[in-house]
Amino acid sequence: MAAFYAGIAGALFTQTTQLASLDVFDFNRSADLMLVVVIGGTGYLYGGLVGAVVFRILQEVFSTITPQYWQFWIGAVLVVIVLVGRARLHRGVLFLPNLVITHFAGRKAAVAVPEGDAS
Repeated sequence: MAAFYAGIAGALFTQTTQLASLDVFDFNRSADLMLVVVIGGTGYLYGGLVGAVVFRILQEVFSTITPQYWQFWIGAVLVVIVLVGRARLHRGVLFLPNLVITHFAGRKAAVAVPEGDAS
């Protein structure tokens, strides 16, 4: 199935650029695709899509802040994702909404982390 989609993508790419060359797919493109998969998460249906969106946003933000070193900062984000873990980052992202809801509602937060992600 993956080979089918890769073939379709290659055919569309060749038709669009009117050039069939392997020089287009260098190491940087392969590394970008691996980063997209790691950021989005393997084993998730929409992991690649989420990873591509997050990678592109990070690339734009870091390239405007430090144009020469944006790859370093994306690498640092990748190291944080690998070391901390996706579940802990998910709990950290939900900490602020929980704090706001608890402060204003005066009760337990409505945004909860599923038990499977609480490791």
